[in-house]
Amino acid sequence: MKELKKVILIFIALFILISLHKTSFAKVEVEWSDSELLTKRGGWSNYPKIALYGENIHVVWCDSSSSKRAVFYMKSTNNGIKWSKPKRLTNLSDDYTKPAIAVHKKSIHVVYERNANIYYRRSINNGKTWFSEMRMTWRIKSNKHPTIAVYKETIHLAWRGYEPWKTDVVVYYKKSNNNGKIWSSEKDIAGYYECYEPTIASVKNNVHIAWEEFSSNNNKIRYKRSRDKGKSWGGYKFISKELGGYDPAKNATIVSDRNEIHIIWQQHVPTGPSKDGIFYSYSIDNGSNWSEQENLSTKYYYNYFYDSDLPAIAVYNRKIHAVWCEDRQYPLDREICYRKGELKGN
Repeated sequence: MKELKKVILIFIALFILISLHKTSFAKVEVEWSDSELLTKRGGWSNYPKIALYGENIHVVWCDSSSSKRAVFYMKSTNNGIKWSKPKRLTNLSDDYTKPAIAVHKKSIHVVYERNANIYYRRSINNGKTWFSEMRMTWRIKSNKHPTIAVYKETIHLAWRGYEPWKTDVVVYYKKSNNNGKIWSSEKDIAGYYECYEPTIASVKNNVHIAWEEFSSNNNKIRYKRSRDKGKSWGGYKFISKELGGYDPAKNATIVSDRNEIHIIWQQHVPTGPSKDGIFYSYSIDNGSNWSEQENLSTKYYYNYFYDSDLPAIAVYNRKIHAVWCEDRQYPLDREICYRKGELKGN
């Protein structure tokens, strides 16, 4: 009889926990604005990334209008109402791509690819002037898709690395404790093979990272976190959900706003026209549990969406800003699309 009572009590406790989890998400929701274009160059704009501090929003992307790809930057100082003119951060003598950006107060940190290596630039006056670029990778391997996060003067950098004498594609990590002046040595934090396109975020001692991983004949978004500024890392969990059929998820961006974590990614939609959509999910308990994913893509007819990819997201005080690439008139017109929202409720 005592054993039966124990079993009943365990089931009641589990039911209460599940009910509380569902109720907490039911009270919180995101309200989104309509999307708008930031670029109207009529050429190819790719790989947008976004970061913000207060009402200052900073965007970087790769522009392929000329013979060499270049990294451009623009900002808004009034929460996305008006935007500055685009500013080129790289020269025209080489090929630059896949930028990433992180901001704390007036310090802006940008990384990008150049000749299979990772380079870094920073501004300490809200983007008015910039220090010269710094090379971040030196070992003999292919270094791609950098991602960067900052909290106060601690900067976290991760990227996809491949060494010719190994078959694994892994995620490397290093950090700076003095606002980008000196950096630690690199280390593999994924502990797994076939890992692509990492994304990283941090607040206080918490560091959150996600990447695209090939698993069960499909590409999924996997997540893990550190609670001690990157010294040690916890377990894994998958964020993206299968939509049916072959629906690979990739190109994720993760950000943190106190204990609330937001992630956005690109995923193939198997129903309707064969296109990719932009999906979003959030956690209100520091990454332990996650909301159901939501499609943010621009509709053009009924439930048909423009083909969209390469999303990025930034959040400050529950105000959410997202950018991605959108094919309005493929293949001649590829622009940067912007949408904002706000997380409401408790």
